[in-house]
Amino acid sequence: MATFEAQVEGLTGLSIDGSSSPTQNELSQFLKDGVVDVINKLTKTDRSAAMTLGVVTSESGSGTIIDGAILDVWGSDGTNDHPAEAVPASIGKRSADSSSLFYRSKYNPCYYREGKRVIVKPDGGSILHITYPSVAYDQETIYNIPNQYISLIIIYAGARALDNALSAKTLPSDISVPTLSTVSTSLPTFSEPSGIVMPASLSDADISFTLPDFPVFIQPSVPTLSDSSITLPTNIPLFSAPTSAVAYGSIETYIDTEEDIELAGAKIQEMSVKLQEYQADIQKNLNSFNASNTQYQAGLQKALQDGQLESQDDAQKIQKYSAEVQAESIRVQNAAQEYQQKLSKDIQTYQAETGYDTAKLNIEIQKEVQRFTQDLAKEQAKFQSDLGKYQGEVSKVSSDNQSTIQNFNTQIQKYSAEVQKAQADYQWMHGRRQSLLQEYYSAFAQGQPAPQQEERKERRR
Repeated sequence: MATFEAQVEGLTGLSIDGSSSPTQNELSQFLKDGVVDVINKLTKTDRSAAMTLGVVTSESGSGTIIDGAILDVWGSDGTNDHPAEAVPASIGKRSADSSSLFYRSKYNPCYYREGKRVIVKPDGGSILHITYPSVAYDQETIYNIPNQYISLIIIYAGARALDNALSAKTLPSDISVPTLSTVSTSLPTFSEPSGIVMPASLSDADISFTLPDFPVFIQPSVPTLSDSSITLPTNIPLFSAPTSAVAYGSIETYIDTEEDIELAGAKIQEMSVKLQEYQADIQKNLNSFNASNTQYQAGLQKALQDGQLESQDDAQKIQKYSAEVQAESIRVQNAAQEYQQKLSKDIQTYQAETGYDTAKLNIEIQKEVQRFTQDLAKEQAKFQSDLGKYQGEVSKVSSDNQSTIQNFNTQIQKYSAEVQKAQADYQWMHGRRQSLLQEYYSAFAQGQPAPQQEERKERRR
C-alpha cells in the first residue's frame, strides 16, 4: 500500500519533498487536520459512524482528562453496565452524598465535566470518546480510523496541499527594459573654404560700343487728284525702331572707378543679353512693318481696281505714287538688312574686344578658382572621412541596439510563455482543488461517504 505522501501526489500532481510547497512536514499537518475534520464532521452528521471512531477510557471516580467529544458513558454494578447521565458539575458533586436529593447509586450513575476532566459517579465507569490519532506523511494507515474514512482524510490533505501550492505560485521575475546605446559623437559639419578673391581691376580695359542708326522710312508725297479720284487707304505702314536699353558707361565705372570685376562681368553678361533682345525687337518690328505694308498694298490695289478713273493724269499720278511707295519700301528693307549686318559685326567686335581686355583677368580668376577648388576638395575629403567615422559609430550603435532589442523581445516571449504556463498550472490546481473539495463535502452531505461502500464489500468477502 502506498504512503499518504504518494497518494496525495497522485491526487494533486504535486511533487512533495522536504523543500517543496507543501513540504513533507506541512503535509503531515494537513493529514492531522484532515483526521480532526473528518471525525468532527462524522460526530455531527452520523452518530453511528462516529461510534466506530471512539475509544474507551476507564475512569475510577476521581476524574480523567478527555480531549475529544464524549460518545457514551456508563457505570457498572459489578455484574451489569448501566448508562450514566450527564449532569451539571454542581449536581454531580453531590451525587455521591446518600443524604442528598441528587444522590446516584451504582445502578443509576452520572457524569459531569470540569473542563477537560470527566468524572463518573458514584464509583467511576467507562467513557467512550473521540481521540485524534497522530499521522505522518510516510504512514500507510491511521490507528483507530476505519479504512473507509482514510480516503476522505487523504482528499482533505490533497485539497490543503493544493492551497499551499497555489499560495506559493509566483509570476516570473519582471523584465527590465534595456537601456539603448546612443551615438557619442556629433554629426560632422562641413567647413567651407575661404571664398574666391577676385583681382583688383582691369587696368587696360578699354570698351566702347555705339549702335548704328536704323533706317527711317521716308513717305512719298501723296498726289492731289481730281474730284473723281478714288479715296486711298490711310493706314500707311510705318516702321518703329526699338529703343536700346544698353548702358555701356556703367562697365567702365565698375572696372575703373569702383574696381568691381565681379559686377563688371555680370554687367557685360547683362549687356549681351540686352543686345540680343534688341536684335529680336528689330526683327519683330520689321516683320510687323512688312505685314502692314502688304495689307496697305492690297488696299491700294483694290482702290485702283474699284475706282473709276476719269482722268489718265490721275492714273499716272497714282501709278507714280505707288511706284514711289514700293521703291521706299524696298529701300527700307535693304537698309534694315544692312543695319542688321552692321549691328552683328559691331557686336562681334565688341565681344572680341571684351575677350581681349579680360584675358589677364580670366587667368587670375582661373588661378583663384583652382585654389578654391583644391581647398574645397580637401574639406570635402575631411568631411567624408569624419562622416564615415560617424556613420560607422551609428551603424555599430544601431547594430548593438538591434541585438539588445532582439534579446529583449526573446525575454518578453519567454516571460509570456512562463506567465501562460503559470496561469495554466494555477487554473488546473484551482480546478483540481475545487473537485477534491466537492468530493469531500459531498461524502458528508450524503450522510454516508462513498468509500464506505467499498469497505463493506471487503468485509463481506
